[in-house]
Amino acid sequence: MGFVDKDGARALYINSGVNDTIIPSEIKKGYVDDIKFLHLTSFVGEKSFQTQKPCSKTSRNCPRQLRPRRIVRPQRLTQLEPILRKAYVVMPNRGELELITGYTDYVKGADALIAMGVKIVAVKLGGEGSYVTNGRDRVHSESFKVKVVDTTGAGDAFCAGFLYGLLQNEGLKNCGRIGNFVASRCVMKLGARAGLPYKKDLARL
Repeated sequence: MGFVDKDGARALYINSGVNDTIIPSEIKKGYVDDIKFLHLTSFVGEKSFQTQKPCSKTSRNCPRQLRPRRIVRPQRLTQLEPILRKAYVVMPNRGELELITGYTDYVKGADALIAMGVKIVAVKLGGEGSYVTNGRDRVHSESFKVKVVDTTGAGDAFCAGFLYGLLQNEGLKNCGRIGNFVASRCVMKLGARAGLPYKKDLARL
C-alpha cells in the first residue's frame, strides 16, 4: 500500500508474500548465464536474500540496485559484501549508500564501493539528480525540473533508464541523464508505471 502526501512524497507498507518464499533451487542457472545484465533488487526477507546470492557468481555482468531495507543491519553487511564485490553496477540512493558504506558524503561512499570491486556506482540524489562514477570519471547529472505528483517508483525508473543506456553502449553521462529523464516522467503521474516514457520520448534528450 502506498501513501502519497501533497508534495508527492510517498511511504510504502509492504506484505512481501510470495517474494519471501523463493529458494535457490528455483533459480535456473542456465537462464542466468545466458543474459547480458542481471538486475537484483529488494533484499527484504532472508530467503529472498539467500536466493539471490548464487546469482552473483555468474560470469556475466550483474548490475544491481540495492534497496537495503531490513538487510542493512550491522550483522548483515558482511553478508552483502560478496555480492557487492561481484557487481558491475550498484545503484543506491543516498541513504542506502550511507547505510552500506557508513559515509554521509556520497562521493566518498561511491569511492568505497569502487574500492570494493564495483565497476560503476550510480547514486540517486532525488531532486538533485544523480552522481555516477567508475573510479576514473565522475559525472553529476542534474534532475529534470518537473511538477512532482508521486515519487513512487522513481528509483526503479532511474535504474531502468540507466540500464537502458548501458545496453545502448552509452557513456556514464548519458546513462545518468537517461536515468534522470525516466525518473522525472515517472514522478509526474500517480503510480509507478503511468508516467514511464517510451523509447521515442528519449528524442527530447
